[in-house]
Amino acid sequence: MLEDLIISRVRVKILTLFLSHPGTIFHVRDIVRKVGEEINAVRRELSHMEKAGMVTKEPRANRLFYAFRRDYPLYFELLEIIGKTSGLGGDIIKNRPKLGKMKFAMISGRFLRGLPKRDHTEVDALVVGTVVLPELAQLE
Repeated sequence: MLEDLIISRVRVKILTLFLSHPGTIFHVRDIVRKVGEEINAVRRELSHMEKAGMVTKEPRANRLFYAFRRDYPLYFELLEIIGKTSGLGGDIIKNRPKLGKMKFAMISGRFLRGLPKRDHTEVDALVVGTVVLPELAQLE
């Protein structure tokens, strides 16, 4: 499985796309548009990912659709890595100097998976330190 983690730039973009939208299926051309890479490179990576058991392929109306497998052994670990480096996690890392003196930041797993809150007391993110709240509030 370690070989699955040694990845190319195209695979990083594809993983980011799939894991930023958990449960979504994508058409090959849609993936090409969203990741901004050549179609042959995308097809090659999707083929490698399918052989590794990361994605499933489903033909529909003469088109191929791909979805990331939730039963892939490293699914949740990859979801956490992508959550930390893109989206809200990436914004926190990028804007860290403007946010004040953060000691610790954490994003909930339910938030990363796109699941709704169970009740109004659940927290999506936890930031510890002296934080500039207006700057943090502008991040999405």
